[in-house]
Amino acid sequence: MDKDPERRNTFEALVLQGLWLILRAVLGRTDTHYPGRWRDVALAHLDQNGQQGERAAEYRREIMFPELLP
Repeated sequence: MDKDPERRNTFEALVLQGLWLILRAVLGRTDTHYPGRWRDVALAHLDQNGQQGERAAEYRREIMFPELLP
């Protein structure tokens, strides 16, 4: 079993945020469907497994995974 779940969750959040930045850079302006779907899945994962609370969810949506502009 994982001995330090907070460390694992932090690592997962950083990896997901890094992938989000890459998706935004590569596909952000030309294709918004795939990155938008990926963002939804990443947020759902972090909402379930990451830090809980309204402020944590708000931070994820506004700072870590901002929406793509149309």
